[in-house]
Amino acid sequence: MADTLKMMEEGRIFTLYNDPSTGKLATERVKLWFSQADGAFFLCAPEEKVRSESDKLLMASLSDVIIGKHTEVFRSPIAADLDVDRCFSLITPDKVWNLEASTADEVIAWLLGINAILTQSGKRVTVEEDETEELDEAEGEWPHGSRSRSQSAGTGTHLSADPSERRRSSLRISEAGRGAPIPANFDNQSLPPEDIMRLMKQGRIFTIYESGSRGHSKRDVLVFFDDRSRAFFWCDPEGVRRQSPEHSIALAEVTDVYLGKQTDILSSPIAAQAIEDHCFSMISNDKTVNFETRTHSELNAWLSGINLVLTATGKKSCCG
Repeated sequence: MADTLKMMEEGRIFTLYNDPSTGKLATERVKLWFSQADGAFFLCAPEEKVRSESDKLLMASLSDVIIGKHTEVFRSPIAADLDVDRCFSLITPDKVWNLEASTADEVIAWLLGINAILTQSGKRVTVEEDETEELDEAEGEWPHGSRSRSQSAGTGTHLSADPSERRRSSLRISEAGRGAPIPANFDNQSLPPEDIMRLMKQGRIFTIYESGSRGHSKRDVLVFFDDRSRAFFWCDPEGVRRQSPEHSIALAEVTDVYLGKQTDILSSPIAAQAIEDHCFSMISNDKTVNFETRTHSELNAWLSGINLVLTATGKKSCCG
């Protein structure tokens, strides 16, 4: 994660989208950078790297980091043509920064960095899904008391174009030991199919259990689905997203998906601390891939996505 934090401190150029009623330009090219010394994000001119109290957002005040176009500004005509995967919003009780990155991978890199900083500072980050309405940007909170400022936080995804299906899956940030778990209904019953597919394409960090010449090992990897090749790939979560054939499994070749700790490696001592309800294995004729998700409900969403792809390709579901 050191490279990611270095990148954040160096800063990157984004497009900032403002509420026209504030008197600011509708869009501005800005440099977003993070200062570990200040524990804060700063905005400045692209060619500069300066601190300004008016363009400062404290990490400790961060209440939500939401992927996609969910705020009032991002739903307005000025953002109509933007790629949803390159948009995210940093939200505190008194301000909202709506940012467009150059690439979707750049968004993921910043979110991984924010997650790492929050975790290191003693915050607990879990996945949450809410029914949501319009964000009141003046107040920086969700209406009708859906989440209080002291409790809310996270990174979320909402991709349904139908307002009646407006939902948000998010990472909830709280003091260690007091975070709310992801609801059990975070699966294909609560997310539209397009949201589930977007979640898999964006990727999530899982633990992979592997066997090699030196025995069993485990490590954290970014797992994501590539629509073109219809395959899952995994790579180092701190580096560039890579699609290595060696670290992939094509869904067309999957013969079975086992839930729980049913394979040899997941039944071995190295996986003794793994939570069975978070584990699954994808099996093809030439490889077995063993993953542990962060939550059981995240596993449910992932299995729903696998079923969606298999069904769309005319193949019988192997996930039950």
